Amino acid sequence: NGSYLNDLWKYTVSTNNWEQLIPGNAPQGRSGHSFVLMNNNKIILFGGGNGTELYLNDTWEYDISSNIWTNLQPVDPIPSARANHTMAAIADGKALLVGGNIGSNTVDNELWEYSQDENVWQLITPSDKGKVLVGRYGHGMVYTENDEIYVFGGTGTDGYLNDVFENDKNYDYIWFKSVKAGAPGLPEARTGLAVSFSHNGLAVMFGGFGATYFGDTWLYTIKTSSWTQVIVD
Repeated sequence: NGSYLNDLWKYTVSTNNWEQLIPGNAPQGRSGHSFVLMNNNKIILFGGGNGTELYLNDTWEYDISSNIWTNLQPVDPIPSARANHTMAAIADGKALLVGGNIGSNTVDNELWEYSQDENVWQLITPSDKGKVLVGRYGHGMVYTENDEIYVFGGTGTDGYLNDVFENDKNYDYIWFKSVKAGAPGLPEARTGLAVSFSHNGLAVMFGGFGATYFGDTWLYTIKTSSWTQVIVD
């Protein structure tokens, strides 16, 4: 019906079943937010947009065990209001946020770290020894067990992207460009994709939108910085 939703659903793999949850104190409806599972079985939600307040920068925590939302209301500094950014849980009860759409035709390349224990956001300034991340939104991001961050594609100032940037938090958060845009053998440039890390050195990417709507599946091998398309029957 065109409205922004704030419903919450749980999917059980073993039974192939969806169940709607009715939590207390739910955030307002939105889209383009981030939603990341932390190590303590709680979920952090940040930002998004809802049409009325075009972009949001609120931080919420969902407790799976109690089925309750809490508006965390961290003090400044906090990321500016944005949508279509990405977040990933890292070690020590922290999460990283990358990029996003912060206004009309305005993209962001900021890197923020959120501490769940302290309820504090910190803007990370990557080392100038590396590359500068191209600002983007609608990208994908994974975090590996080796404390590496990989950012895939999205929409930049000049259109859709299909590059890969790597960031290693053990080395002053230096950005490296692992795969250049337009290199041979890459997925077509796209935004709105879904990507997940499979814990065996592979990232799995599906779908997105660019020259068309994509329904393809790709594997990215971390060790060789290479893409392989998976042909699904």
